[in-house]
Amino acid sequence: MTEVRLINNTDIRGYGNLSPNFTGDRLTNLIDNVQRIALLDLFGEQMYYDFFENISETYYVNLRDGNTYTIGDDTVQYFGLKPYLCHLFLADYALIGDSAQGEAGNFKMMDQVETTKLDFYEKKELSKYHRGQANIYKAAIIRYINDQINDFTKYYGYVEKRSSEPRIQNYTL
Repeated sequence: MTEVRLINNTDIRGYGNLSPNFTGDRLTNLIDNVQRIALLDLFGEQMYYDFFENISETYYVNLRDGNTYTIGDDTVQYFGLKPYLCHLFLADYALIGDSAQGEAGNFKMMDQVETTKLDFYEKKELSKYHRGQANIYKAAIIRYINDQINDFTKYYGYVEKRSSEPRIQNYTL
């Protein structure tokens, strides 16, 4: 199985700021790690491997790139995997990827001359924002898979199962 990189730096910049200096192995390693972890979690192992082995199948192309489809009388616009993966990348990048690094730590560029230290709270809030956005897209991906479930027989059903039984049981003495 050959994993195909589904996002690149141009895609990522469509959803947030990415330093032009964050390139090469640092960029591709973070993309690969985010993509692998996110898709294994989302699809499960069987569908993950099937996805990359059959990535040119129409149903996987639509899953990857997005699709407009109808459910009953409603038209649904599904945006694909890129927004989800880009926001997850930016969430990790906010915490660990800033390219302006020096001996004293990470820095945030204010303009071309002045810098100030980027505090952890700012990084954490930015990461939290992108994770929130990613979760919105993740819900849409799950909805799309469930709406097209006949195409995704290897999907392990990421839906959380809850018992309808009450948690408190009556005991007799």
